[in-house]
Amino acid sequence: MQEFQLGDHDLGQNIESIYLKDVNKKFRDLKSQAERALVQVRDEELPVAINEGSNSITVLMKHISGNMIHLWTEPLAPLEEKPPRKRDEEFIVLEDDTKVKVFERWEEAWSTFFKTLSLLTAEDLTKNMTHARRTYTLLEGLNLQFVHYGEHIGQIISLAKYFRGKEWKPIGFI
Repeated sequence: MQEFQLGDHDLGQNIESIYLKDVNKKFRDLKSQAERALVQVRDEELPVAINEGSNSITVLMKHISGNMIHLWTEPLAPLEEKPPRKRDEEFIVLEDDTKVKVFERWEEAWSTFFKTLSLLTAEDLTKNMTHARRTYTLLEGLNLQFVHYGEHIGQIISLAKYFRGKEWKPIGFI
């Protein structure tokens, strides 16, 4: 039987600090998984939806990016003080949605998120944030978005694997 281990956490830390460190790693792992899949996708495949009811990789990247920038730029600010968002446009591949533009926005979004995450304190986790006209604690918001981003990153991985077929190189697990 394997002995339970607490990982590399300082046992003197409070649970909130351990959570913030862990959630940072989990989100970085999600981003890494997406990017290990994305390098296997050809440029012309990015905007392709495989059927009428599905999203393309471009759309998924735009949606994650739009959500992150809107939600994690001043997450504790009132809704009206957040950056504007054109959510409906996230689900349309526009003519100017080039690979460069989509990937730049993707990096900006993750950078915004990780910067905000690095500034959070244990006390912030119980403060309220608003998203989609609902109020959550910051801890609930982080957990909700981890699931949300994970679902969409799973879709990106599935599409990348679909496009590569037998040439797919496994990306490993988190």
